[in-house]
Amino acid sequence: MNYPRGSATAELQYRLRRPKLLAQGLNVLYYKLATSLRDGPSGVDVIEEEWDNLLILDACRYDVFERAYHERDSLGGELQRVRSRAPYTNEFLSRNFGGRELHDTVYVTSSPHVHKSNRGEVGEINDDFHAIRHVWRQDLHPETLTDAAIDAAEAFPHKRLVFHYIPPHWPFFGSTGAKLFGDCDYEAPWEELTSGEDSVPLDQLRAAYRENLNIALDHVERLLPELDGKTVVSADHGQLLGDREFPIPVRGYGHPGLRVSELVDVPWLELPFDRRRRIRSEPPVEADETIDDERAVETLENLGYV
Repeated sequence: MNYPRGSATAELQYRLRRPKLLAQGLNVLYYKLATSLRDGPSGVDVIEEEWDNLLILDACRYDVFERAYHERDSLGGELQRVRSRAPYTNEFLSRNFGGRELHDTVYVTSSPHVHKSNRGEVGEINDDFHAIRHVWRQDLHPETLTDAAIDAAEAFPHKRLVFHYIPPHWPFFGSTGAKLFGDCDYEAPWEELTSGEDSVPLDQLRAAYRENLNIALDHVERLLPELDGKTVVSADHGQLLGDREFPIPVRGYGHPGLRVSELVDVPWLELPFDRRRRIRSEPPVEADETIDDERAVETLENLGYV
């Protein structure tokens, strides 16, 4: 749950009553200072990479993906570990897509972050895609995103396509997650777990996360035969699953602004292809102006943002 705190004073008072959250806040400040001293974050610029289809698995850390990849033995391709430009989604989108003319690209997303009303910590994303399809308005399940992705591949045969899945990010769709947290239709529990106001066995939490990733990969495998050109599977950022933070060694959950391996090391899986798709840039199609701002913010809150 995210509690309304408002001012910086209220935020400080809130964290002072929860020493572990205060420690996490100090850790975040440490990494922000380190980033500013080296003139901004490093990491792969996804737009500059070679792909026709980019599948983003939200909050997918490299080590867990690598394990699932080898256990499946069905995806093929070449897997690498790369460094994301950000430890959370809003900054990832800003650092990779913000302020660019991307009239050759269509973004199909289960995440509300590209909605214009979301300003986030980094600022408004200012995306300029040829088209955006806001699948999150239906639901967050990877099956829904895959169906929309198949439709988009048919509708936009000469565009680069980005498909942004929610899992393995919260909510957990599998049975292990349901046993741990019950009905998943509520706000992410990461703040309570970090503060110690709630607790779950780490092995079960990590099992629920792995299960969520495999649910996503089941739907990714259904999508892949429907795509032509070169496809890459990657992630915007990783996830803390009770890992010790640095420099103050509090156990962290979710994805605060820490540039640690568990949050910025992500998979980059290049899948085999026969030939590249012929891509062309065209003016953006008319934007969908019917999006409910309140619903966008509510969905972000449930995902653990805002």
